[in-house]
Amino acid sequence: MDMNTQPQTEYVKAISEIAAAAPLARTVQLYEFAMFLQAHPRPAEETLEAIAADEALWDAQFAATSDDKLARLVASVQEEIKTGKTRPMFDEHGELSDTEFEALADLLAEEFTASIKPNTPPLSNYTVSRAGIYEDHP
Repeated sequence: MDMNTQPQTEYVKAISEIAAAAPLARTVQLYEFAMFLQAHPRPAEETLEAIAADEALWDAQFAATSDDKLARLVASVQEEIKTGKTRPMFDEHGELSDTEFEALADLLAEEFTASIKPNTPPLSNYTVSRAGIYEDHP
């Protein structure tokens, strides 16, 4: 189906037909995935009002931060670098160090966890397992 020419009702009908013809386990996966998508809208689906409100918040935060405060922040970072209190992000070969990778992975996990809405249903283990994803392929 061409996304630009088909009305939404045609997609709903096609999804219903797929669900009706699929084994129950696959229908459950389809439902869980639909619930996941519903709980996690893509940034492109944000309203202009939501984007404008977010930009206004950032503008207000930057406007409220004095140049003096930013200068102190820069000085503190420079001091940490000078005294060796920072850890290198990359190893001697220019690769992300294991320590930094773990720190970034932890941060990503924390940010993802914080972004999940309270009523978001979790995907089942089967849905995200190799067996569930490749159920129709031996």
